[in-house]
Amino acid sequence: HDNYGITRKFSYAMSDNVPPLVLAHQVSRSFITGAGHVHENGLSFAQKVGGLDHVDSYGYFGSMCRVSLDEGTPRFEVRCNDINISDWAVRVRIGGAAIALALAQTPLAVALSNTTELTAIRKANAMNRLRLNPDGSISASPYTQRALDIQKRIAELTLMDLIRHVDEVPDELLGVAHDIYAFCEDFQKICDGKETVSLVADRADWAAKFNLTVQGMEKDKALGITRRVNDFRSQATDLLYDYIGVRADSGKLQHTIYGRGYQLRDKGVFRNSPKSSRQADQLYMNPPRATRAAVRGYLMRNYDVTYCNWDLITVADHEGRTVSVKLPDVTQNALTEDDVDNLAALESR
Repeated sequence: HDNYGITRKFSYAMSDNVPPLVLAHQVSRSFITGAGHVHENGLSFAQKVGGLDHVDSYGYFGSMCRVSLDEGTPRFEVRCNDINISDWAVRVRIGGAAIALALAQTPLAVALSNTTELTAIRKANAMNRLRLNPDGSISASPYTQRALDIQKRIAELTLMDLIRHVDEVPDELLGVAHDIYAFCEDFQKICDGKETVSLVADRADWAAKFNLTVQGMEKDKALGITRRVNDFRSQATDLLYDYIGVRADSGKLQHTIYGRGYQLRDKGVFRNSPKSSRQADQLYMNPPRATRAAVRGYLMRNYDVTYCNWDLITVADHEGRTVSVKLPDVTQNALTEDDVDNLAALESR
C-alpha cells in the first residue's frame, strides 16, 4: 500500500479520478515490479492483478488506485502491490508512480492518451500473462510488448521532455526513469529470445522467482525427472520465495526462517540492497531531507512518539505530558517556530 501526498492545486486538477496516464502506468508495470505468480493454469508477472475485480466496492472503480481528497492529506493511493523483496523493485515501484503523477500534471499526459482502449482490469490481466519456457526464455504476447512500450515511453518522456514543462526534475526521479528505460531494453532482449529471465533476476522479483523455478527444473532433469514450469514443485518454489516462518516456545521467539527471496537479498543478489543491517537501520530512520518524512524521522529519533499519522504526530515526556505537531502540508520540511518552542518546553519540565 503506497501513498503519495499531492498538493491542493494538483488535487483539484485530478478531481476524484485517476488520470489516464497514471492508470496506464499502473496496469502496465507488472513486468517490472511484479513478484511473479505460479498457478496451475500458468504463470503471471504479478501476484495481485487477478484480484483487482474484487476491489470495486472499496471505491476503485475497477482499478488498483484512487485519489483521496477528503481523508486527511490529499493523496494518491496505490493498493494491491506485490510483495517486493528486491530493493531495486521497491524503489522503481514507488518512483515510477511518482513519475507518472508528475507527467500527468503537464501537457505530456496526452502522449499516452491512446493507452486506454481497454478497461483497467482487462488491460492489467492481459498484460500480466506470461509464458515461461523451460530454458528460462519468454514467449511474449502482443500485450506484453504493449506494456513494455508504455513503460519505455514514460521513461523517455521523463528523461527527454519533462524538464521543458517544470522548474526542476529531481535527480532521484531521473535515476528511476533511467533504471526503467534500461530494464525495458534488457526485457526486450528477453522477449526477442536473445536472453533468458536471468538477465533481470538481479532487479525483478518475478525474474528471480522464475529463475529459481528453472534452476529447480534443471536439477530434477539431471536426475531424470521431467517437470513443467507450473507443476506443484514450481508452485512450492513460489510459496517459499517470500515465506517467513516464526517458531516460538512458551510464547518466546526461538528463531525466524526466511524464504529464498530474502536469502537472495541477504547474499546481495539484488541491486540497491543495503550492504548491512546497520545501513538498513540508518536508511529506515533517516528519510530524505527536505521532506515531511524527515520531520517525522527527527521526532521519532529524539522523542517518545505516542501517535503518528499523515497530518499529526504526538510526543510525550517521561511523565506522560504530550505535545502534538501538526503536519497539514505535504511540502512542509521543517518544524515551525511554535513547534520548536513547545518541544523545548516539554523537555524543560
